[in-house]
Amino acid sequence: MNRIVEMSNSLSNMISAGEVIENPVNVVKELVENSIDAGAKTIKISVIENGLSFVRIDDDGSGMTIKDARMSCKRHATSKIFSEKDLLSIKTLGFRGEALAAIASVSKVDIETKFKDNEGVRLSLEAGHIVKEQSIPRNVGTTIIVKSLFYNTPARFKFMSSEKRHQIQLRQLFYRFSLSRPDISFELIEDEKQFKKTSGSKNVRVVMNELFGQKYSERIDSTKIEIQNSVINIFYLPPLINVSNKSYIFTFINNRISNNFILTEAIIEAYENLMMIKRYPICICYIEVDPTRVDANIHPQKLKVKITNEQIIKYYITNKLKEKLTKRNQKLHTYKSESSENYTPQNLDLDSYFKKEELEEKEISQKLPNLDYLNLLSGTYGLFQGPHGLVLLDIHAAQERIRYEYYINKFKKDFNVITKRIVPFELSLDPNILSELDKYKETFKSYGFEFDNFGVISHPKAIREQDLDYAIDIIFDRINNGKSVDFSSLKNKLAKDVSCKSSITGNTRINRDEINVLYKRLSLCEYPYQCPHGRPTLVSLSYKEIEKMFKRII
Repeated sequence: MNRIVEMSNSLSNMISAGEVIENPVNVVKELVENSIDAGAKTIKISVIENGLSFVRIDDDGSGMTIKDARMSCKRHATSKIFSEKDLLSIKTLGFRGEALAAIASVSKVDIETKFKDNEGVRLSLEAGHIVKEQSIPRNVGTTIIVKSLFYNTPARFKFMSSEKRHQIQLRQLFYRFSLSRPDISFELIEDEKQFKKTSGSKNVRVVMNELFGQKYSERIDSTKIEIQNSVINIFYLPPLINVSNKSYIFTFINNRISNNFILTEAIIEAYENLMMIKRYPICICYIEVDPTRVDANIHPQKLKVKITNEQIIKYYITNKLKEKLTKRNQKLHTYKSESSENYTPQNLDLDSYFKKEELEEKEISQKLPNLDYLNLLSGTYGLFQGPHGLVLLDIHAAQERIRYEYYINKFKKDFNVITKRIVPFELSLDPNILSELDKYKETFKSYGFEFDNFGVISHPKAIREQDLDYAIDIIFDRINNGKSVDFSSLKNKLAKDVSCKSSITGNTRINRDEINVLYKRLSLCEYPYQCPHGRPTLVSLSYKEIEKMFKRII
């Protein structure tokens, strides 16, 4: 074994670069954080080839003296922490003292800076060493130019993502910085063309408009939570506006970009059952908390941030946001309906989900406006007229929502209450499934189901007799395919699947009375605007939109 020796500065810097600087996005993140810490109010990010050949960060922050500029290139040099106590209460974005030294060790760097009345200076570095120093005229602030990233470590290019991937990451980082600090003007220039620019207005809605357009900014709502000396401000969009990934769930802890799984899950859970599977909300969450409760030092790139009492904060975020989402856009509007046609309705089996007196008791709290039923379209959509336009009701989705909420409420009360049957219920399942049930009888028994040779002899009271086939089929499918069947997810899955399979299908004749009853039942639901899978139950077309179609207005 070789003797132990101390690494050279250049070697330790390159190892540090491997931890801190994996791609151009890391370069931009570290340099912009330094600009923010320097008090900049305007930050301009310019890249060529998505940062691989050129990155430039211009800011109007406090700048550096010549001495500080020289020192900034050294490893573990910092102006932000000076003791162990400072490390336990970090108030700045940068603090490790590695970024600039690490960047300079694997690229060619120019630093231009000016501090107050001092003379401006330019330093040129290659492989971490200052090769040129000169005085220059410039305004207060700092410009850092990074060229030829990884020019002296060509093997790193083998692990580089595609150029498109770098572009996506850079833009996402730009969004996060812009939203984390609405009081700072950010600009991103890609290959000498402006991508986006924010105004530093201090207004989150204005920043959203500048980044994503009016379609999103005009739909933003907000709520505020104060708990345990923490302040949480959440800006959110309705469930119908959603995306295919979690990238638009932004969480900031003390204005620091935060990749915190628990906070992200808190927001996703608030939207549960309000949007389709594998769709995610657009939401911005700001948490202001005592810095001593924050640990930003758990990742070399400072990408992960932990806070104490995360589960308590998660609970409040989920419940408060869910409450606000439920109330949003659920104003009652009175509109008198016409009398219905008189003929025998097809039985939709709605009465078994509600007590007869429930309509009268809850009429005042219904969450949908009163509409005038017109007709049925394709046996699938009920057409209604309201004071603001045409409303289409998806009959299947509406009945799903009604039945789902019935089951969720019943499961809370009666899932552990077992019904013992004197006369077994004969199942109508596939013979292959029936022959396999005995193999899983202990698992089924743990959920309250027991069988004999003639059928079901016990089952949870919450599951109606006519839905037993569906329930057993669903549980069998999950067990047989090796899927986990924990108790809470089982109840939710059962409620969703049973309500879906037992609901009326499309292209079915339904009369006016049935539609009106269906709509009344839906209006009593907690979440009437979406089916349990997140699809809308109602879609509206305003009179203004209709008039545009007919060119009555241009």
